[in-house]
Amino acid sequence: MPDDSSLIPVNNSAVLNSISRYIYQVLVTTHQQHPEWLNEKFRNQAWHSQNFQAKLIAKLVEELQKAASQDELILKVMKIAQNFLLPSFFASADFVEFMSRIRQFTHEKPKAELNELTDSPLQKLSIKETPEASPAAMAILLLDAENLQINVEIENFLASCCTYPLRIKIAVANWRNLGKQDTEYHGRGYELIHVPAGKDSADVKMAIVGASIFLHYPTAKEVLVCSSDKALTHLRNTLQAHGLTVYLAHKQGETITVLNTLTGKSDSLPLKPLPGIDQFISQLKELISNEQKTTSNQWVKLARISHLYQVKYKIPISQVVAGHLPGKKPVDIFSEYPDEFVLHQINKSAETYVSLFKLSEPIPDEESKPLIQATEVKTKAKTPSDLNSKAELEQALVKIVTALGAKSPDGYVAISQVGSNFRKQYGLPVVKVMQHFKLGSKLYKFLQSCPALELKQTEKEYQVAIAKP
Repeated sequence: MPDDSSLIPVNNSAVLNSISRYIYQVLVTTHQQHPEWLNEKFRNQAWHSQNFQAKLIAKLVEELQKAASQDELILKVMKIAQNFLLPSFFASADFVEFMSRIRQFTHEKPKAELNELTDSPLQKLSIKETPEASPAAMAILLLDAENLQINVEIENFLASCCTYPLRIKIAVANWRNLGKQDTEYHGRGYELIHVPAGKDSADVKMAIVGASIFLHYPTAKEVLVCSSDKALTHLRNTLQAHGLTVYLAHKQGETITVLNTLTGKSDSLPLKPLPGIDQFISQLKELISNEQKTTSNQWVKLARISHLYQVKYKIPISQVVAGHLPGKKPVDIFSEYPDEFVLHQINKSAETYVSLFKLSEPIPDEESKPLIQATEVKTKAKTPSDLNSKAELEQALVKIVTALGAKSPDGYVAISQVGSNFRKQYGLPVVKVMQHFKLGSKLYKFLQSCPALELKQTEKEYQVAIAKP
C-alpha cells in the first residue's frame, strides 16, 4: 500500500476540483470512443455544453467533499463511476488507468503536474515493480464466492499451482444469500467484500478489485481468478498487461481446473474419488456396448468413448488413466487390457477405433476402411492349433519381432505392436494363447523369459528386440 505520509487531506478543494474535472473528461472521452460503456440514460447528454459541464463538476465536488478519509474518497469515486458506466468499462484497461490517475491526485504533486494529468486523461502509467527476486513476491487469490465455492482442500490445491506463496485471499459475494459462508471464509483469513444482490454485482466488483491489485499490492506476481464466469476475460487481459501471471480456476462437472494463461498448462483436482481400475474397465465396456447397440457398429471411435465418459461420469478419461497409469494416454488403457478391448488404427494419422474383444470378432484389413463404412472384413488367419507348445509360441513371437524390427532404426518395437501383429496372424490375442499354456497374462513378462529376445522400458511402454549374441 502507498505511504500515507504523502496523502493529501481529503478537504483540499484544489484536488477535489481536479478530480472532478478529470472524471468529467473521462466521461466525455468514453462518450466519444466507447458510448456502449456509458449507462444508457447518459448517452444523449449534452456533454460538450459549458453549462452542463459546470453543473456536473459542481455536483461531483459536492459529493467528494463528503468523504472523511482517503479510502472513502476512492470509494466515492468508484460509486460515481458505477453510476455513469457499465461493467464493460471496469473490465477494461481504461479503468486501470483511470484508477491510477485518481490515486495520483490524492498524493502530493506540483501544480503543473496536476494540470498535465487533467489535460491528458486515460494515458498509460508506468508502474514500478519490485525485483523478481524480492522475498515479498506473492500470489493473490480473487474469489467470486457466488460462482464458485472452495474448501480447504481446493484452496491448498490452488496454492500449489502458484510459484509464489499465497498471502492474500479476497472473496466477493452477496453474503446475505450465502448462509454462514462469510464466517467460514473469514475464519480462513479471507478479506470479505459484500455486494448488493444483482446479476452483475459480483462481476463488477471482481473487475474493480482485480484491476486495482497491482496498485494495492505492488509485490504481487500472480493472481488466481476463481470464477466460472467467462465475463472476467477482460480482467485477465488487464492483469497480464501489467506483468502479472494469471491463473483461471473454474469448476467443470466434478473437477476443479486451473489454467496458467501464460504457459497454457492446466492442472485438475477431482472433487470425488477416482473409480478403481476394475470399475473403470467395467464403465468403459458398458459405454462401448451401449454405443454398439445404438449404432449397430462394432467399432467405436476413441474420441466418442471419451466424450460419452465425460458426459456420464463428469470426469475426463485422461484423468482416470493418469491416476492409475501415470504418464499414459487414454488409448493406453485399452492396450493394457487386450482381453477386454481391441484397438484398430489404419495409420498414425488416422482415428483410433475400439471394440470389445470377442472370439468371433472379424479383424479389419489395413488397406480398407471398414470402421467408417460399418462393414465386416474377415482376414486370413492361422488357427490357434498351429501353436501347440510354449516353444512354438516363442518361435512365432521371435518371427514377428524379427520382421517388425527390420523396419525399426534400432531394432526395437513396441510390445503392443507385437501383440497386434500376432492377433492378425493367428486370430486370437497372444494373451489368450499364453493363458491356454498357463504362461500368465502379462506379455512383457513372457517376452522377458524368452532367451532370444531382450526388453527395454521407455516412458510410454516396453519395447522388444532380438537379443544380441
